[in-house]
Amino acid sequence: MQNNQLRKNNKGVTLVEVIAVIAVLGVVMAAVTGFMITSARMSVQVSNNATVSSREQTAVELINRLLWGAEYDSVIPVAGETVFVDGVGQTVRYYELKIGESILTSMIPANDTTSQVVLNGTPLCEGEIYFDPITDNTVTYYLNGTKHVVHLRTESPTEQALE
Repeated sequence: MQNNQLRKNNKGVTLVEVIAVIAVLGVVMAAVTGFMITSARMSVQVSNNATVSSREQTAVELINRLLWGAEYDSVIPVAGETVFVDGVGQTVRYYELKIGESILTSMIPANDTTSQVVLNGTPLCEGEIYFDPITDNTVTYYLNGTKHVVHLRTESPTEQALE
C-alpha cells in the first residue's frame, strides 16, 4: 500500500515548478542577450576606430613620403577661409600645404560637419590637419591633434650625388 501512495504522488512537475523554471531561464537569457548586444556594439566601435586609425596612418605615411622627396623651397603652407557654393553657400576654413606639384588640403566646415584631409582632390582621411611655419628645414604638422615632424632636403638629389 505504501508503494501505491508513492506512485500516486510522483505524477510529474507542478505548474508552479514550470513557472519557476521559465522565470529563471528568462532572467538568464536576458543577461546573456544584454551581454551579446553590448559585445556587438563594442566590436563595431573597435572596428570603426581601427579603420579610422589605419586611414590616418596611411595618410601620415603618404604625407611624410611627399615631404621627404620635396625640396625646402617647394613646400609652402597656406591658411585661409573661403565660401564654397555647392547648392548652399558655406564658410569653410582651410589649410593647404603645397608640396611641389601636390596640394594637401584640410577643409573644416563652419557647420561642424565632418572635415577631411584631401591630397590633390582625393580624400585621405577624416579629420583636420594644421601646419606650423616651416623653420630650420622642418615641417611640423598636426593630423587630428597628433604632432608630426619631417625634415626637408635642402639640396636636390643631383647635388647630393655630386658630393
